[in-house]
Amino acid sequence: MTTKHTPGPWRIGKFHGAVVADVPVNAGLDNDHVEAYGGHLIAESIAVCDRPLIAAAPERLEALEIMIVGACAVGVPHAGERKVLQDAVDHARATINKARGAQ
Repeated sequence: MTTKHTPGPWRIGKFHGAVVADVPVNAGLDNDHVEAYGGHLIAESIAVCDRPLIAAAPERLEALEIMIVGACAVGVPHAGERKVLQDAVDHARATINKARGAQ
C-alpha cells in the first residue's frame, strides 16, 4: 500500500498550533482553512516542541530516499563499516516504508 502525502514544503502555520502546506490538501476541500491557519491545514493543535519536526517531514523523507541511493552507490572496504552502512540503509528503508504507508 502506498500513501500519497501532501507535497512539501510544509511549514508552521500562523495560528492554532498548525502545520500547513502551500498546496491544497484533500482535493482543495480545505480552502476555508487557508485564512485561519495561514496555509492549507496538515495538522493542528500540535505541541510547540513538535511543530518543527512535523513541518520537516516531507524534506526528511526526501533526504532518506537520497541517502539510500548514495549509500548504495558507495563501496565500503571493511566488513564492520559495511554492517554499519547496511544497518543504516535498512533503517532508512523501514522509515520510508512507514511514511509511505507500507505494512
